[in-house]
Amino acid sequence: MSLYQNLYQSLEPLLGAKTQSILEEGVRRLGVDPDRLDVGQAESILKRLVYRELQANRSPAEARGLVDSLLKELREQAGTEVGGGLAALESGFKRFSLYLDWPEVARLRGILSVLRKEPEGAEASRMLREGQELLQQLEERLQSALLRQTRDIADLQAVFERVKMIGGPKIRRLDSLIRQIQEAHSGETLAQAEVERARTLAAELRKLVESSAISAPRNATEPALFVEDEDEPVVAA
Repeated sequence: MSLYQNLYQSLEPLLGAKTQSILEEGVRRLGVDPDRLDVGQAESILKRLVYRELQANRSPAEARGLVDSLLKELREQAGTEVGGGLAALESGFKRFSLYLDWPEVARLRGILSVLRKEPEGAEASRMLREGQELLQQLEERLQSALLRQTRDIADLQAVFERVKMIGGPKIRRLDSLIRQIQEAHSGETLAQAEVERARTLAAELRKLVESSAISAPRNATEPALFVEDEDEPVVAA
């Protein structure tokens, strides 16, 4: 039985009917053949897609416990140890290097700097283990943030549907921001600045729609109002 099949059997009691679609999405993102899935790739699927899905109806702590148990089982089956050395740590760090304000990222960068100079010895082994633990913490933090970003996208889309009839450059800007966030999200990347800008713009547009400054057309033949930038007047046909 292949690793992919073993993983499927382990996940099915937890994910039910979603198991196949989640695993298929995982191997698609990795660009690998399911029959050639290795332990490192399986771990990536567990830490990203499976961990996030488990949080849909479990606490983060419970989801983490289940993933940790599955990871241990995978490693035992493959006869491998945790880790992969400095190269694996370097590779894992690239995924999080964008998030400069996260203290775990700063600490991991410091560990890598030390390990590049002194890759051997007892202290290097200790720091390597710490780095591996930091990678796990960062993955969990990112997946939790991606869950919040999923909700942000849904909220922004709901506002956009409500206000899009007024037209104008601000509506186009909001639409563009939502698309940028969705594109980043599809690559499991946080678009924090874009989310904040979209929230601010969405709140402004929602207030405009709710205020008396924008009135509904007097009859069905009248065009919608257009909300222009601050330095341009609101024009009604």
